[in-house]
Amino acid sequence: KNLSSLVVSTMRRCTRPLSSLASPASTFPSASPALHLSRPFSSLSSSPSSSSCCPASPLQPSFPRPSNATRLLAALAPPPAAPTRLYHATPRREILPVLAVGVLGVLARYSYRAVRRMQEDEQDYQAYLAASGRRPDGSREPKRHVVGVDVGGENLRVAVSAAGAPAEVVEDKEGHRVTPAYFYVADDGEHVTGRRAGSKAHRGGAEVLAAFLMEDERAMAAVLKATVPDAISRRASEAGDESSSDSSSKDDDPDAAPPPVVETVICHPSSYTASQQSVLSSAASAAGIPDPYCVASPVSAVIGAVALGHLPAESRSAACLVVDVGHADVSACVVKSDEVKATNRAFIGGKDLIDAMVSCMSSGFDGDPSLLLSDPIARQRVRDEARALLPSLSKSSRVDADLPYVTADADGPKHLKVSVSSDVLARTVDDLVGGVESTVLSLMTDSITSASMTPFDLSAVLLVGGGSLSPLYADAVRGAAGKLGGEGWAAERLKVVEGREEIVVIGAAHALE
Repeated sequence: KNLSSLVVSTMRRCTRPLSSLASPASTFPSASPALHLSRPFSSLSSSPSSSSCCPASPLQPSFPRPSNATRLLAALAPPPAAPTRLYHATPRREILPVLAVGVLGVLARYSYRAVRRMQEDEQDYQAYLAASGRRPDGSREPKRHVVGVDVGGENLRVAVSAAGAPAEVVEDKEGHRVTPAYFYVADDGEHVTGRRAGSKAHRGGAEVLAAFLMEDERAMAAVLKATVPDAISRRASEAGDESSSDSSSKDDDPDAAPPPVVETVICHPSSYTASQQSVLSSAASAAGIPDPYCVASPVSAVIGAVALGHLPAESRSAACLVVDVGHADVSACVVKSDEVKATNRAFIGGKDLIDAMVSCMSSGFDGDPSLLLSDPIARQRVRDEARALLPSLSKSSRVDADLPYVTADADGPKHLKVSVSSDVLARTVDDLVGGVESTVLSLMTDSITSASMTPFDLSAVLLVGGGSLSPLYADAVRGAAGKLGGEGWAAERLKVVEGREEIVVIGAAHALE
C-alpha cells in the first residue's frame, strides 16, 4: 500500500504539458532531479500562461510524450556525478608537513644570508684593525721594531726595521753609518767607545780593546750599550713614531700608542763556537738587550740579498756560497735553508788593505819614513786617510793623497803628497799576504767539497763585507769563480752588488720575517 501511494504521488508530480519540452532549459532529464521531485513538472514550463489544455505552438517542435515508466526511471535515477576537478586537494594530514618544509626553507635562506653578512662584517673589521694597528679589544697594537746588529771584526753596524718597514742602516751620533767597535777605560773611570777609542787604538794605546775581535764581554757590553739604544731612538724619531715620545698626557689616554716591542738580532762570524755565542748573548743582556737572536753572518747575508732584491726568495732554501771579506779574515761559507753547511777562512782581509795603502802612501812622504812610525799622531792621520781613500779605488783606478803638515822635525814641517793606483796597491798586498786570488779559490773549493756539493749545485755566489769594496778582492773573487765553474757560470751566478758592505746588517733586521 505504501509503495502504491509513492508511485501515484511520483507520477502526479512528474505530469507536465508537452509544450514545456520545447524549452532547452527544461530538457528532460534535468540537471537537478531534486527540483523535479520538489514541485510539479508543469511549473517548469517556459511560458507562464501555458496549460495542459492549450495546444502546442506551431513554432515549437513537437516531441513524443515520454511514458510513465520513463518518467519513473528518470525520477529514481541517481544524481549525475560531480564534474572532475583539474587540481589536487591536499589532504588534511599533509598540510602541517608542507608548512614545516616551507618554514624551514625560508629560515635556511635567511640564516645563510645572515652568516654571509656576519663573515663580511668580520673581514671588514679585521681589515680595519690591521689598518689602524689595533687589537680585537680595540686597544692599539704596539709597533714592532727589529734591530739588526752586525758585529764584524773592527766595526759595528746597526739597522732597524721599524713597524715592518724595509730596514735601513742607522747613523751613529757622529753621522757615520759604521762605528768602530773599540773600548777602553779612561783615567777618570769613563768607558770610552766608538771613534774616540778607535783613534787611540791606532795611536798605539795598549789599553784599548777591539771588543769583538778579542771577545771581551765587558767591552762588548759597553759597545752595544753605547750604540744600539741610541740607534733605536734615532730611527723611531726619523720614522715619526708617536710612541717614542715621552709625554705625561699619554699616560692617562687609553687610545695612546703603547711602547714599541723591540727585538734584536745579532749576526756573528760563522767561526763563532757555542761558547763564543754565549759570551755574546751575555754581553747583550748586560747592555740592556734581553733575549737577542744570534744568526751567523753568511745566513744573514743571504736574507739581506733576498730582502734587497738581489736574489730571488727561493734562494733561502737553495744552496748559496757566501764570500765575506772582513777586517781580519776572508771566509767562504755554503748556506742552505738558513743553515751553514760548511765554512773555511783565511787570515787576510781589510786590515791588510789598510796596511798596504799606508805603505804606498809612505812613499810620498818628503821626510824620513821612520818619522811617521815614531809619531803616533802622524801615523793616525795617515791611517785614517788610507781608510778614506780605499772606497774611492773601487770607482777609479787612481787616488791622490794630500796631507800637509803631517809631522815635523828639526828641519821644519813635513808633508805627504802621493798618487796611488789600484795596480800598485794590488802588488803591495800580494807582497804582504801572497796571492789573494789563489787563496780565495782554495777557500771556495774547500767549502764546496766539505758540503758534498759541486759548483753547479750552487744557485748563487754572493760577495759581502766591508773589505769587498776594494777592487783587489772583488777581482780576486771574480777570477776564482771563473776558474771554479767557468766564465759563463761565474757571469750567471756571481753577485757583486752596490752596498754589499751593508747586506749582512740589512739581513739581520729582516731575519725574523
